[in-house]
Amino acid sequence: MLDPLAQAFRVDIAGGYPGIFVTKLDLYFQAKSLRNNGVTVYICEMENGYPNTSKILPLSTAYLPAVSIVTSATANMESTFIFEAPVYLANQREYCFVIKPDGNDPDYKLWIGELGGIDTISDNQIFTPPLASTLFYSYTYSTWTAVQTQYVKFNLYRADFTASSGTVVLLNRNSDFFNVSNVAFSNSSIGVRPGDRVYAATNSTPTTVNTGISGTLIFSNLSG
Repeated sequence: MLDPLAQAFRVDIAGGYPGIFVTKLDLYFQAKSLRNNGVTVYICEMENGYPNTSKILPLSTAYLPAVSIVTSATANMESTFIFEAPVYLANQREYCFVIKPDGNDPDYKLWIGELGGIDTISDNQIFTPPLASTLFYSYTYSTWTAVQTQYVKFNLYRADFTASSGTVVLLNRNSDFFNVSNVAFSNSSIGVRPGDRVYAATNSTPTTVNTGISGTLIFSNLSG
C-alpha cells in the first residue's frame, strides 16, 4: 500500500438522534510490513466530497504495530484499531477514515470489494455497492483521487450507552511543545503532517537508527 487510502462513509441513523459515538475500527489485511512498520488510522471530515486531512477528529487516531496486525488469505480475519476514546460523529454527515502505514510501507495490502468482483467468503459476485461511500488514494495527503467501484472492507463500531447517568473524567492530553531546526527530508514530496507518528532518532540510516521518544504529531509548520 504505497499510497495512503481514505474510505468515506455517511452517518445516517433514524430516531432523531443528533449523532453517534464510535469506539473502534476493524480492517482486513492480506499482507503486512516486512520491515516491522505499523499502521495509523484516523477519522477526518469531508469537504466538497473529498477528505480534508487538516480536520482530524479529536481522539480518533489509533495505531497498531506490525506484530498486532493480522493477515488472512480470504478476508475473514480482522485487525482492530481502538480509538483513544469514543469519537462523536454528527448525523447526516459524511466522514472518512485514513489508513497510513509508517514510512508509506508498500508491503501492506488491504482487502477491498470491487463491483463485478467475487466475494472471497461467499463466492458470490458483487452486484451492488455497500453502504460505504467512495474510496480515495493520495500521494500527498492533501490531493485525493476517487475510486468509484472499489471499497475498503471494514467494520465501524458504534457505542451503545445503557446507563441513564454516569461519571465523566476529563484529563489533558500529554503534549510536548518544542522547536526543531535544520530538518532535512529524505523524501521532499511528503514531509510531515498532523496525525503522523514521529520519533526522536539518533541518525537517519533506517537499518541502524535508534529511536526513543515517540508520539503523534498535533501541529507543525514544517514543509516537505
